Amino acid sequence: MEAFDSFSDDESDDEWFLQSIRRYEDLLMYKVQGKVTCMTFMDPNTLLVAISRGEVPEVHELWELRVPDKLVTCGSAGLVRNRDFTQVAAGYTKTSICQVLWTCGGVVCSGPMGVHLYSKEKSDVMSLVKDIRSDVKNASMAGSGFTVYLGEKPTNITSTNLGSSTTKNLSVESKEASSCTDTISKMSVINDNLFVGLKERGKVLVYDSKAGQVIQKIKYGEVCGGSWSMDVSQDGSTVVLAASSGAISIHDKRNCTQPLFTSIADTESGLQKNPDVRISPAGSHLSLSGYGISVLVLDYQQFEGTSKNVFVHDGHRGAGEEISNGGGGMEEEGVTSHETDNKVAQETILKEEEPQKVQKEEEEDSVVEVVEQQESDKKVAQETIPKEEEPQEVQQQKEEEEEDSVVKQQQKEEEEEEDSVVEQQLQEEEAPKLVINRTTTTLLASLLALVYQRDKIMLFCKVSFVLLALVIIVQSRGPIIRRASPSQPFFPRHSLVTDFYTGDVHALTDRLLASDLSLVVYYAPWDRDSQLLRWELEKAARYHHEQIYFAAINCWQPGSECKSRYKIRTYPAVVLHVRSSSGLETRALAYGGPLAAPHLIRFLARALHPLSHVASYTDLARLQMEHNAVVLGFYNFASGQQLPRGFTSFYLGSLRAMQTDNANSVAWAVVTNPRVATALSLNVTHPIHLVLWNSTLVFTTAKSSGSEAISQWVNKRLAESASWLHLPGMKSFSVDKLLQKGPTLMLFTPDNPYHRANDPFTLLREVSLEYNNCNQSGRVSNLARYLSSARTSGRRQLRNAEKMCRRYIQNQLHLLHLSRQQLLNEDEICCRTLPSSNAGTPDGPSNVCDVCAHPVTKEESLLDGYCSDLGARGEAGGLLQHVNSLMTVFSDSCRELVLQYSPWEQYPVCCQRNNTYHTRQITDDPLKLKREEDETGQRDDLIEKMVAMAAEDQCKRLFHGSLLAPSALLKDQHPSPDVVGLGCKTNRTMSFIAVDSLRHKDVAEKLGVNLTTREPPNTVAVIVDSQKESHFILDASLSKQTLANFIIDYTKGHVDRTLVSGKEGMTSCEDSQLCIRELTSENYLRVTQQPGEMVVVLHHSGNCAACSSMGHLMLMTAHAARHLPNVTFARINLLYNTLPWHLTFHTLPTIIVHPHFRKEDSQVLDSSQALTPASLLTFLVSNMEPRHRLALALDMCSEECRTLVLQQAMLATSHLHHSINQATNRLHHILAQLVPIMMELL
Repeated sequence: MEAFDSFSDDESDDEWFLQSIRRYEDLLMYKVQGKVTCMTFMDPNTLLVAISRGEVPEVHELWELRVPDKLVTCGSAGLVRNRDFTQVAAGYTKTSICQVLWTCGGVVCSGPMGVHLYSKEKSDVMSLVKDIRSDVKNASMAGSGFTVYLGEKPTNITSTNLGSSTTKNLSVESKEASSCTDTISKMSVINDNLFVGLKERGKVLVYDSKAGQVIQKIKYGEVCGGSWSMDVSQDGSTVVLAASSGAISIHDKRNCTQPLFTSIADTESGLQKNPDVRISPAGSHLSLSGYGISVLVLDYQQFEGTSKNVFVHDGHRGAGEEISNGGGGMEEEGVTSHETDNKVAQETILKEEEPQKVQKEEEEDSVVEVVEQQESDKKVAQETIPKEEEPQEVQQQKEEEEEDSVVKQQQKEEEEEEDSVVEQQLQEEEAPKLVINRTTTTLLASLLALVYQRDKIMLFCKVSFVLLALVIIVQSRGPIIRRASPSQPFFPRHSLVTDFYTGDVHALTDRLLASDLSLVVYYAPWDRDSQLLRWELEKAARYHHEQIYFAAINCWQPGSECKSRYKIRTYPAVVLHVRSSSGLETRALAYGGPLAAPHLIRFLARALHPLSHVASYTDLARLQMEHNAVVLGFYNFASGQQLPRGFTSFYLGSLRAMQTDNANSVAWAVVTNPRVATALSLNVTHPIHLVLWNSTLVFTTAKSSGSEAISQWVNKRLAESASWLHLPGMKSFSVDKLLQKGPTLMLFTPDNPYHRANDPFTLLREVSLEYNNCNQSGRVSNLARYLSSARTSGRRQLRNAEKMCRRYIQNQLHLLHLSRQQLLNEDEICCRTLPSSNAGTPDGPSNVCDVCAHPVTKEESLLDGYCSDLGARGEAGGLLQHVNSLMTVFSDSCRELVLQYSPWEQYPVCCQRNNTYHTRQITDDPLKLKREEDETGQRDDLIEKMVAMAAEDQCKRLFHGSLLAPSALLKDQHPSPDVVGLGCKTNRTMSFIAVDSLRHKDVAEKLGVNLTTREPPNTVAVIVDSQKESHFILDASLSKQTLANFIIDYTKGHVDRTLVSGKEGMTSCEDSQLCIRELTSENYLRVTQQPGEMVVVLHHSGNCAACSSMGHLMLMTAHAARHLPNVTFARINLLYNTLPWHLTFHTLPTIIVHPHFRKEDSQVLDSSQALTPASLLTFLVSNMEPRHRLALALDMCSEECRTLVLQQAMLATSHLHHSINQATNRLHHILAQLVPIMMELL
C-alpha cells in the first residue's frame, strides 16, 4: 500500500507502477490521501491504518480496511466476491499515530500526546473512548487480551486492563550502567512473557509477568549506539535483532548465550537506516527492511554460511535503479504482503500456497534462474577481461580466435539453439529445475571471454538501438492520467444564482463581503445530489433574491482555488455566510436540513429574522405555543451604547442554533424593556434564560459567554415533550437510538415549511404535556390549555388569512390556468419569460421555457368547472381548496412551471403560438390594503413598507404552502379521556415524536400504513415497541379523543398488534402451469387452515442469501407431486409480511407443512438436515394421508410396478377378509357361550 497525495509527473513513478504490475501478479493497491504512519492487522482479513495529511490544520485519521478476498483465498478459488480493499470504519484522532494496537477492549493508539483508546461500538465511526496515559510520548505497546503494556523506557512500563480499567507499574530494569539511553524500540507479549527491545543497546529483556521480574537478557554483544529492531516468533522460541549498521543476529531463547546466526546485511549508501525486522507467523522466514528501498525475505533456518534471500520486493524504486539481490538467488515461494511508511516496512505476512502452485512457481523460477545466471556470467566475463593485462595471453587468444573460427561459428549456432530452447521452456513452463554451481559459472565466463572481442561492436550497436527505441517510446507516450476537461457553467445564464464554475474563491469572497447574508453551494458537476439541488436552489433564489445573495462554486474542478483550499467530504455543501459588523469577514454556518426548496426557504427566513421581540408575557406565551423552547435574552438598548454588551454573541448564537434546529423548535427572543425583564426574572447579571415546558434554566457566564458556548449550552439542556425526528436519508442509528429508550408514539404528518402552525403536531405536544405532567404542575397545564385554544382558533385564523389574501390568490389562480382556450388548444405552449438585457427593447423579453405539457386525460366539462368564475368561488370561501383541486388538472410539468414562476417579481407571463407571444402584465397590486378614511396621525413610510412586505410574505407562504400540501386541520373537539400523569403510572414511559410524511413516506409504508387513505391527509399515529417487537396503528381519524383513547388502550394492553401485509401475488394458476402461490399476512391463515387442503409453505426473506435457491427446490418438489389432489405449494416473504407469534421463525428459510385435516399437527422441516428435493419430498410424504401416499407411489410407478402393486393389494385384501371372517366367527362363538351364562344370572 503506497501513500501519496497527488499524481507525480516524474517518469520514474510511472515506470515503478508499470514494473510493479509486471513483476507481481497479485499486487493490489489502495489510494490513500496522505501519509501512512503505521498499520497493523486486527485479524487475517482486516487492517488498521493510521494516516496523516499535511493540511492546515493537520488531519489525522484511523481506518479499518478489509483485505481483498483475493489475498486470503487459496489459488484454486477462482473468482472471489471482493477483489478490492473495503473501508469498514474510520475516525479522526487527536494527533499522528506512531503505533496502533488491536485488543479485545478496542483500538489503542500511541502518539506524541500519549496513549488513547478508540472504539466503534455498533457504528462505522471510530470515536475516542478515553485517554489511557498522557505522560508518555510515542510509547511502544504490546497487548494480550484486555491487557495493554506500554512505555517509553523499561522504568516506566505499565500494564492496563481495559476491561477493569486497572493500571499496574512494572519493574523492568536492566540494572546495568551504560551511557546509552534505554529507549524501547518494540515490545511483544508471548505466553505471559513480555519481550522488551532496547533501541540503542541491541538487547532484549524478557520479563515474566507472573514472577514480576526480568528472567532473561538476550543481546548481540556489548554495543551502544545505532538503532536496533527486534521481533519474536509466535511460539517465543526465536528472537531476531537487526541494527542500522546491517548486523543481524538470531537467538534461541532456550540458549541465549550464543546466537544461532549472525550476518551483515547489504545497505545502500545515502539513505537513512531505520531497520525493521519481522518474523513470519508461519514457517521459518523473516523480513528485513529499512536499509534501502527493498524488502528482503530470508529463510533463517537454512543458512549455509551466508544469508539466502527467498524473496526481494523492489517495487518501490525508480525506473533507473538496479535490483539488488543481496548475494543470493531469488526463489519466490509465497506471496508477501507488507506496508511501508515511505521507506520503512511495517508488516510482512507470508501466505502458504497450494502444493501444485508451489511446484509450478519453482519450475518458473528455475527458468528465470538460468536467464539471470547468464546475465551475471556476462558481467563476470566483462569484469574478468580488464584484469588480464598480460600481452602474451591476449595475443594467444587472438591467434586461437583466428584458427578456430569454424569452432566458434558452431558455438554461436549452439548458443542460438540454446536460446530457442530457453524460450520454448518459458512458453511451456515445464522446464526442469537447473542447479548452477561455481564450476558452471567459471566455464560460462571463459566461453563468453572468447567471443567478447568479436561481439563487442555488435553488442554496442544492439544496446544503442534499444536505447534509441526507448527514448522514442518515452517521448511519444501520452500522459497516463487524462487531464480534466475545462469547467462549464453549472447554472443557466439567466439564473439568479451566481455561478463561479471555475472555482474562483477570491472573486466569491469579494461578493460575499458586499452582502449581509449570502447562501453558497459548494458543488461537484458530476454529483447527482448537486444536480438535483441546482433547481431547488433556483426556486429558493426566486423567493429570497431581494434580500439574500445566492451563489454556487465548483469545488471539484482539479487545479481550482476552491479544491485546493477546502476539503469537502460530501457534495453538495450548503453554507450560509453572515457578514460581520466590521465588513471585513464573514461567518460560515453550515446548513444540515433537507435539500429541497421549501426547507431552504424556511431556513433563510429564519436567518433573516433569527430573533423575536418580547414586549409582554403574552408574547412569551405565544412563542411557547409556536415553539418547544424559548431562549430569552435581556439587553437594554436605551443605555446609550451602540449595541449592548453580549448582544452580538446572543445574535450569532441564534444563527449557530439554526445548524442543528431544522424544525425551528427553539425560538430566540430579546427583551428590551427593564420592567418586562424584571417580571420575567431577567437581570443584567444573568441575562439569558432557557424557558422549557416544565422549567426555566439560567445561563451562567462563569466559563464563556461566546456564541458557541451559548448555542452548545442550549443544545445540551434542551428537553422537549414532543419533537420532530429528522432522518438523514442514509444509513444511520437515529431511529434505533430513540426506540431503544422505550415505546415511542410516532405521528406521521406533513411538515409544511411554508406554514408556521401545524395542527396535528400541536395536538401531539398538547397530549404529551398532559401525559408527562406527573406532579399536576399548573405551568404545564396552562401551556397545554393554550395549545388546545390555539388549535381551536386555527381554522378561523386560516380563513381570515385567506380573506386578506383573496385578491392575491385570485391573481395566482389566473396564472395557474391562464385560460381555458389555451389549455385545450394543442398548438398552444405555455411558457414564461425572465428578465433580460433587452426587456425594454422592441424585441421584448426572451422566452426560456417551452415545457408545459397539456392534459390529455381531462375532459372539457371538467375544465369548465375549474376555470369558471373565480369570484364566485372566492365568495364561497374555498379558494385554497380550489388551488389544490386546480393543480390536479395540470400535468406534472405544468405544476412545476407554476412553482417556478414568481408573479411578485412583476415579470409577464406569455403564451406563444407559432413563435409569437402575447403578454399580459400584472397591473393589479395583489396586496394593496384597504386603509380607513379617517386615518389620522403621522405616517412612517418605512414602517408601512415593512407591514406591506410582511402581508405579502404571508400570502406567498399561504399560496405556496397550499401547492405543496393541503393544511391538515383536525375536526371539531369532543370530550376526551384524561391522560394527565399517565406516563408516571407505568415503568415504561412513552416518547412522542413527529415524522414528516411528505419526505419519509417509505418509513410509514414499512410499518404497513397507507397514508393516502387517512384523514387528515397523510396523517396517522403509530406506537412502536421495539422490546416487544411490535407496533400498533391508530385506525380512527386523528383527534384528541381518538389519540388519548389509543394511548390508554396501549397502556392497558387492549390494543392488538398490527400485522404488516405485503401485496398479494398471483392467486390463480392454469392447469398447464406449475405455480408457487404468493401469500401475505392477510390470507396466510385462510389458505393454510382450509380443511381438506394440504399446504406446504416456504418462509423466506429478500435479505436471506440461502433463500434464493429454495425457489428451485420448491418447484422440483411441486413438479414431483403435481398429480396429487388438494396439495398446494406456497411461499411468503417475511420481509414485507408479519405473522402471528407462533409462526415467527428464528432461522430462514423455513418450510412448514399444514396437513389436510389435522391442522394442529403441522410440522416444520428440520433446518439441520440438508435441503434437497429428496429430503423435502420425504418430509412431505411423512405428513400425508395414507391415500395420498398411495396415490403418490402409484403415480411414480411404471405399468409393471402398478400391476405388481395391484396384485399385492388384492392379496392383502384377501388376507384381511380372511382375518375378518375368523374374528367374526370367534365373536359369535364367544357370544353363544355368554348367553346361557347371562340367562342363569338373571
